[in-house]
Amino acid sequence: MEKKLDLRTKKIYDALIKAFEELLEEKSFEEITINELCDRAQTRRATFYKHFSDKYDFFQFMLKELRNNMLEEIQVSMEAQTPENYLYTLVDVGLLFTERNKKLLLSIDNNSVAGGMLQTITDQMYDENRFHFLLDDEIAVQFLLGALNQCGRWWIAHSNKISRKEMQKRLYKIVDSYIEAMK
Repeated sequence: MEKKLDLRTKKIYDALIKAFEELLEEKSFEEITINELCDRAQTRRATFYKHFSDKYDFFQFMLKELRNNMLEEIQVSMEAQTPENYLYTLVDVGLLFTERNKKLLLSIDNNSVAGGMLQTITDQMYDENRFHFLLDDEIAVQFLLGALNQCGRWWIAHSNKISRKEMQKRLYKIVDSYIEAMK
């Protein structure tokens, strides 16, 4: 069970995350400095270093926070739901997450270190047993996670060609085919 953060720490984390997201609108991950981040978040460097060893440590923390927020949205659908409904919710929340975090995800795609961190977090999602109730086949679960991840990456690059609603409809069809094939 995760320890509940005190209000002051939560405010610091929220300010740093918001500032980092804003900076990503202006420049790449590599170009962002701790000084800029702290200035934008109105946080002292000493405070930053009290919580994080460097920007990579902070970035990994931020990705985990975003992942946890996404999983909280998905968690609601896990209770007494069919695998189909759960996967539909995964698609819906995933597309919304992708839309909200487009700049961040593009930055991750363009940075091998950040991409590796995101892969580690995806592996942790699998290890935390969040998807095992859908399928007993580990390879099938990995295939599903990889396919949804790749579809999200494709949509970021092509979102001007296809709306979220159309992407959702097409992914639902794929989910239906996938579930049918697994029976």
